[in-house]
Amino acid sequence: IYIFLILLLLIAVFFAFKNKNTGQTNFENNIDRDLENSNPMEVLDPDIKKVNDTFNTYFHKKYSFSFDYLSIYKTSNFIEGDGEQIQFQAPNGDWFQIYVTPWDEGSIITPERIRKDLPNIVIKEPQQVVLGPKQKEGVGPQALIFLSKDGTSIETREIWFVERGYLFQITTFKRLDSVIGNILSTLVFK
Repeated sequence: IYIFLILLLLIAVFFAFKNKNTGQTNFENNIDRDLENSNPMEVLDPDIKKVNDTFNTYFHKKYSFSFDYLSIYKTSNFIEGDGEQIQFQAPNGDWFQIYVTPWDEGSIITPERIRKDLPNIVIKEPQQVVLGPKQKEGVGPQALIFLSKDGTSIETREIWFVERGYLFQITTFKRLDSVIGNILSTLVFK
């Protein structure tokens, strides 16, 4: 049932981001192009290293980033057109996902920029933060974090940032704020 709920959530998120009118913008064009060119069966092998019995390190070769996460999460990577979906699923139904797509605009994501393409998106409590192990020194990706709602009205935590010409959109349940915060405090781009 958890897999069904996650699939339902992913479908709802997709439809929340898809706009049916013809005046589509960058976010919408990327989503439509990804659907036209996607091969959902195309799977990438993630590079995972065991740190200890509790943690693994995930490393993505193409985007040159890594972070530590709880080893109870199972990972999967799917190519979607020009982008990639990276999913982390725990046996208890907890999850987070990262969607990465090429980005040729500015390096800072703002609520106004998101609303330009997604006028109906829920953005509550937006904050600009720095991610990574040197965040206290202000070194690391500059991210917009905010609360939103998926298609089933479940509150989600969103973390969006641009790094090296790619837009990273991280989504999880709001109740997993401390989990995703700990994970992203280890995020490093090489």
